[in-house]
Amino acid sequence: MTRKVLTLGGLCAALLLSGCGSDSSSGDGAPGASVPPPTTTAPAGAQGTWRGTINSPTPNSRLLEAIVLDDGTLWMAYSTASDPSQTDALINAAGIIKGQGTPDEAGSILNVSNARQLSMEDNKRAGVDVATSFMTGSSLTGTITRDEGHGTTLLPSPAEFTSLYRTAYNNNLTLAHLAGTYQGSVTSGTGKRSATLTLDAEGGLTGNDNRGCSVTGSATPRSRGNVFDLAIAWGSEGGCGADAGTALTGVVSLEANRVGTMASDADMKKAFVFVGFR
Repeated sequence: MTRKVLTLGGLCAALLLSGCGSDSSSGDGAPGASVPPPTTTAPAGAQGTWRGTINSPTPNSRLLEAIVLDDGTLWMAYSTASDPSQTDALINAAGIIKGQGTPDEAGSILNVSNARQLSMEDNKRAGVDVATSFMTGSSLTGTITRDEGHGTTLLPSPAEFTSLYRTAYNNNLTLAHLAGTYQGSVTSGTGKRSATLTLDAEGGLTGNDNRGCSVTGSATPRSRGNVFDLAIAWGSEGGCGADAGTALTGVVSLEANRVGTMASDADMKKAFVFVGFR
């Protein structure tokens, strides 16, 4: 597998990309003229990439990014509370949620029981249920209810959310579309720092952050959409701290020149959230 040499990059100025709301122009996924444009597929069921808010417009509102896969897997990442600089849920990520729902192509409800929430602000975990209603290709709304666990940085329970469909999911992207070097930031339970990720046309991934901690991994195409499966592992350098050696799995999505990841370890004790631009 080809691996590209990686250089450490600072936080890209383009991080001020607005992230909320449906945007038909956001469907562009082609990285350059040398790569054929992607095929497209119409929206189906609750599948898609979604962006919105949790508990808006209360003082503790947060930005939300969600991905629903064709097998009913739900990934969510949410931002820190009451941050006036918020433009993208992954830039100031505070926590993630992962759960497994039942795919429903024809209905309008996706319920995810026994999901897990991890707060990266204090590494607290909780069991949650996520009840959603959706309009295919349009909106995904619902309630996140905590059924166990507690902590000051966990989401309030219940927490209501609203989100809009991102038409970028209609594009069936390949590894060639995903390939590139992305500069941005990574957040885990040990904090947020600037970082760079490089993905090659075979799905190989390498990266590092400004602490000198490396990551390696791979992206694998899914059957449709702008989302890829992700397997990644932190290096063993001293700068990795408590993250050292941790293996995680999750998803990576590409929208225009922005890539975003959500991943966790098997026990939902550690997370990897990256957002960057090429």
